[in-house]
Amino acid sequence: MKLFNKLKLGQKLLFLGLLPAVILSIALLVYFTSTLLSDAEIALQEKGRSLSVSISKASVYGVFSGNTKQLNNLLTSFADDADILLIEITGINNHVLAKINKSALYPKEPKVSFAHFSQPIFIEIAQLTDDLDLLLLNTNKTPTNNIIGHVRLHLSFYPTQKHQQTIFYNSIYLTLLALTLIFSIAKITSKTIAKPILNLVNDVKGIREGHFTLLSQVDSGNDEISSLTKNIHKMAHEIENHQFQMELKVQEATTSLEKKNTTLLSAQKNLIQTTKSKSNFISHMSHEIRTPLNGIIGFLDLLQQTPLSSQQHHLLKSALSSSNNLKFITNEVLDTAQLEAGKVIIHKIDFNLRETVDSTISLLSTIANEKNVTLEFNIDSSISDPIHQDPIKIGQILINLLSNAIKFSPNTHVILAISTDLKQEYLVIKVIDKGRGIATDNLPNLFDEFTQFENLDYAYGSGLGLAITQKIIHAMHGRITVQSTLNKGSTFTVELPYEKAINSGINKKLALNKPPNLLGKRVLIADDNEINREVLFLLLKQQQATIDSAIDGKEALALSLQKKYELILLDINMPFKKGDQVLAEIRSNTNNLNNKTPIAAITAHITSDTESASHKINFDGYLVKPISKETLFELINKLLHLDQFFESNKNIDNNLAPKIFNKNKALDRMNNDPLFLISMLKKFFSELEVQLDDIKIALEQRLFNKALDIVHKIHGAASYCGMEQLTSSAKALENSLALMNNNNQFPNSYEVDKILVKNFITQVTLSLEKQHDFISDLKTVVINDKKE
Repeated sequence: MKLFNKLKLGQKLLFLGLLPAVILSIALLVYFTSTLLSDAEIALQEKGRSLSVSISKASVYGVFSGNTKQLNNLLTSFADDADILLIEITGINNHVLAKINKSALYPKEPKVSFAHFSQPIFIEIAQLTDDLDLLLLNTNKTPTNNIIGHVRLHLSFYPTQKHQQTIFYNSIYLTLLALTLIFSIAKITSKTIAKPILNLVNDVKGIREGHFTLLSQVDSGNDEISSLTKNIHKMAHEIENHQFQMELKVQEATTSLEKKNTTLLSAQKNLIQTTKSKSNFISHMSHEIRTPLNGIIGFLDLLQQTPLSSQQHHLLKSALSSSNNLKFITNEVLDTAQLEAGKVIIHKIDFNLRETVDSTISLLSTIANEKNVTLEFNIDSSISDPIHQDPIKIGQILINLLSNAIKFSPNTHVILAISTDLKQEYLVIKVIDKGRGIATDNLPNLFDEFTQFENLDYAYGSGLGLAITQKIIHAMHGRITVQSTLNKGSTFTVELPYEKAINSGINKKLALNKPPNLLGKRVLIADDNEINREVLFLLLKQQQATIDSAIDGKEALALSLQKKYELILLDINMPFKKGDQVLAEIRSNTNNLNNKTPIAAITAHITSDTESASHKINFDGYLVKPISKETLFELINKLLHLDQFFESNKNIDNNLAPKIFNKNKALDRMNNDPLFLISMLKKFFSELEVQLDDIKIALEQRLFNKALDIVHKIHGAASYCGMEQLTSSAKALENSLALMNNNNQFPNSYEVDKILVKNFITQVTLSLEKQHDFISDLKTVVINDKKE
């Protein structure tokens, strides 16, 4: 049945028309053939019996008289009969009187099957009619019929079998001829029936696909197929008319929609132009406001350093606070424009959360002191540093929430608590203040832009800080909630997804390499920062290396073509050619003497996963500033396969709070040479004064790339010189600038985070003010060393 269902309609009709005829033909063939064959066998049997009787009667006289000649003549008359195989006439004593044997006529037949017939030969005694006859013959006997011999007849089945075969083959031929004729008739009939049905099927397919030129022809018949064809043609005509009407309606609707779209596009263009004009206006006004504000704040800072009366000092402090608030508002407006443009980009890296929190607390310490606010923070011990997230965004969230809490909670204390959820999938950051709190009715609108409440404690600022924070958190797939009680304080809770660091050993103190013996080995150092070059030069020179220095990428590439080096150290951010560009040109030039030389990258930090992957894949290794001598020696031993190890006996400084100047770290980085450190500090502070003026000018003129280069140099040099707080503030500002620079996000309307800039400039100024104290402290170390 399954096979039948797979057949096409014409094949099914042919099958159904042919099957009964085939069955009937085979049945008739079997019946008539078997009947004919049976009749042939019966006829042969009848023939045998008839012949035996006839020969018996004809041979009575010959047998009775013993005339064998007559008997032979009798048998000869039957010799031409093909069916007769043997005729034998015997006497009373079974003596053969006459015989015909045709077995020799069938030599090819090993065994000739035959039918055996036997017939006695009777002599009939005439009935005596009178007593005389009885007397003459034998008056003592009664007249009877007597057997005087026998006729034996063998008929061959061979001719009959031949005849039967002929009958059988003729029956098959006639049946096949009949089946062929029936097949032809059935095929013609199936086509005649199937064709209009198949045409209807194709017509229905065509109608479904939207083609209304039908294959089937409408005839005048009254059968079901003709009726179905007529109805399908009628349906196709109606569908075609309906489709035509629908197309007209769609065309009319499309024309109307196009007109509306044109109107909407025109309105959209006007809206975009209006928005652009608004953004340009905000950007222009923000810039125009910021430029004189920078001058005002600068002069107020200078004026604050002059002798003033208490009243003047109070008025000056109020003016400075008002100016800073105005700058902060301007910055928030620009940050909001950036977020609305969808320019929140998340860059996840491995970083130390505790260091980020410490840097944030350090940055906000000045503001907290001004408000007489005590900052307290606690990080749950279950959080294992480092973690994998975006440190810049987390730092920005902490700064926004903490600065907001400090601003609205004067003369109290603010608590920062960081823990994790039960599954350790989310960081839970709580900022708790003891300020005036927020009314319950105002909480739903707390994160709306430009929202300010009538509460006097909140009646200043742009109203953008929390809106910006919420957008950043949502971009990081986190959430922020707030609980607040009026006159008791507020608790802001942030939940951010995080992962454990990919490189779990980022902050572990590992086994350090023994200082390598670099005698006879030539090393190329390329760094645009003179202090960085001199520190590396000193560390490598003490290991007896031959050193060449380059101040930019172009010079480094030229030296690589002239001399063969065992090791090349390339700073990533250099003028003319970046470190990765120099690396690419060296590796791509097979004629370069240093095509196979180990090359390591030097970077102040890794700002993105892409940059980290680039360092790991393209360079043979990389060093993150500030570079400790142990890390440097470990990399050199690894790249040069020196394989000398020893365990560090130095104690790890567990004090995470950054210092203005960490003398011990600075000495450690300068190979414990205080005189060399003093010379480096003098050079660093002399350059820092010039760099401070340059970065102020670059920021005012919106030369952000130039500002990034200056901050990068200060960051690297400050790290080597142990200026921890300056390093932290420089790192935060550099990260912000580098992140935008990597993604070409320096539009004309962009403003750098004012809090980061303010803290950076504050740390630079503080470092310059205390430089003599640092150097005097080091001179004391030198004197004590000499006494010893």
